[in-house]
Amino acid sequence: MLKFFGSVRLQVIIFTIVVVVSGNVVLNYFLTQNAKEMLIVEKQEKIEKVGHYLVKEYNRYFVGEQSQVYKLAQEQHARYTGAEPKTVEDIYKNLLKQKIRPTLNGIIETSSSLFGDEGGAGFYIRSQNRIYGFREKTELYTYKKLVATVPISNDGSFVWVEESTRNLDAKVALLQHRTNMITIIVIGIILLFALIFSFSFTGRIKKILRGLKILEQDLHVSLPSMNGELGVISDGINQLAQSLVLSRTRSDLILNNASTAMISLDQEHNILFYNKAALELLQMQKRDIRIQTIYSLLGPVLENAVNRAFDNKHSFSFDNFPVRLPSMQKYFHIVIACHLDPEKKRTVLITLDDVTENVKLIREAEKNESLRMLGMFTTGIAHEIRNPLTSVKGFVQLLGKKVSDVPGNVRMIQLIGREIDRLEELLKDLITYARPSKVNNEWISLKDLMGIIENLLKERIQQRKTEFYMQGMDSIELFADQRKVHQVVFNLLLNAIQAVPIGEGVITLYGEVESDTFWICVQDNGYGIREEDVGKIFTPFFTTKDKGTGLGLAISRRMMEDMEGKIDFKSNTDQHITVFRIGFSQWRNAQS
Repeated sequence: MLKFFGSVRLQVIIFTIVVVVSGNVVLNYFLTQNAKEMLIVEKQEKIEKVGHYLVKEYNRYFVGEQSQVYKLAQEQHARYTGAEPKTVEDIYKNLLKQKIRPTLNGIIETSSSLFGDEGGAGFYIRSQNRIYGFREKTELYTYKKLVATVPISNDGSFVWVEESTRNLDAKVALLQHRTNMITIIVIGIILLFALIFSFSFTGRIKKILRGLKILEQDLHVSLPSMNGELGVISDGINQLAQSLVLSRTRSDLILNNASTAMISLDQEHNILFYNKAALELLQMQKRDIRIQTIYSLLGPVLENAVNRAFDNKHSFSFDNFPVRLPSMQKYFHIVIACHLDPEKKRTVLITLDDVTENVKLIREAEKNESLRMLGMFTTGIAHEIRNPLTSVKGFVQLLGKKVSDVPGNVRMIQLIGREIDRLEELLKDLITYARPSKVNNEWISLKDLMGIIENLLKERIQQRKTEFYMQGMDSIELFADQRKVHQVVFNLLLNAIQAVPIGEGVITLYGEVESDTFWICVQDNGYGIREEDVGKIFTPFFTTKDKGTGLGLAISRRMMEDMEGKIDFKSNTDQHITVFRIGFSQWRNAQS
């Protein structure tokens, strides 16, 4: 029984019945509805034309100096011989009151042929708050109506025309009956042909199925030749079987003994094969692995290299290639090589090795060496520069007092003083970075601390005509070192102020919660961080500013590490949005 219901023949018959019946029923419905809508539109346009005609008649009789009533008023005024003076307008208004009822009733009666026995029409005159000329058959009250209204004037007067849908419903019912009969005949004919087709179609399918069962045991057996599309399918299966024989030979030699991730592509960038290591390394499932997914994951550089490998038969190698996987950032050693398969067709083999741990070890070693060298350098600077610099500063101050009467000398002394101050700031930053200070954690109010920082930077914000917003931190308290938090936020805001364009800058300081961590975020609309600089911005002495020391972000990261906090960023140079964040795991809401 289950085999019978699962047969292709029955499924084709059922599918045909469902598609044909539902398709014809839906088509019948839409055709009927469309015809009904067309009849309604046609009828609506008709009664709207009648309405415009009645308005035209009303204007001809009553509106303007060319109207019949106004001309009659002019004639009476010319013959008027009474003692009390009257104007044409007075006579015209009096005639309107006298003639409006019989005239409008007459217009309706003479125009009744336009809206027929099924319709009605009337005038509503706002100035008199009266309806004139309305006529309608009482036996048509139970039927729906089509109504069209046409304004007569701006005071709210209008003409309306209506018509019963009785005749319209009768036409639609007749049309529905005819289309139903046609639909039944069409369904019967199609089902007959479907039944004949299903028996012919499923007979050839059974031949293919029997051939597939044989192919499961022996790929060298060919399916029988057939005509039509099923013949194309049969030939395609035979070609596929031959390709599988060749593919199995390749995969048995490579995949069964490979520990490196491998992906092979043909010239149309279709995946010929991949091994288990590729799925594990790219963190994909079998159902998800596609070349476009791999390209989007590994980036356009890989896709360009594959194209060039096909075009030029070149091989490409990428060392420590960064890849952002769903779970983490990794680094791969990638080799792209072009070769010919047994059918002499070009294919590309992509091999990937995970070298993330090696990269981390190398970078950690470089970082430690950098810190060690920086500490030694800073210690030397502190001893060699601080004392002589203090003496120089004192001598410059004394010298400035002696030459203060010469304006040019005063300017030079001031320049020397500013440069000495700058050297002192650089020396202070070096010492701060090289010698981490003791952490003094306590509960601090973000609202108060951010207010102090805002006041310190208010003048610089105003000088650059920058918009500054602060939100989401009024009731938040952090368990952290207040001096270090102050310094880090100050550095980030100062960088943002210097990054935004003058007169167009927007800086937002806000707080957000993510996975039990409270983040203080500094967002600006500057030009952003270039992709090639992303991995360098926390490196000591790296800067893109003309007069920067390159220690601000390095010091900020050191301070966050001292407090066991986090610091990260994201930047979009196309949208001009950069956000730096510092995160704290110990925080509370004072209002809770």
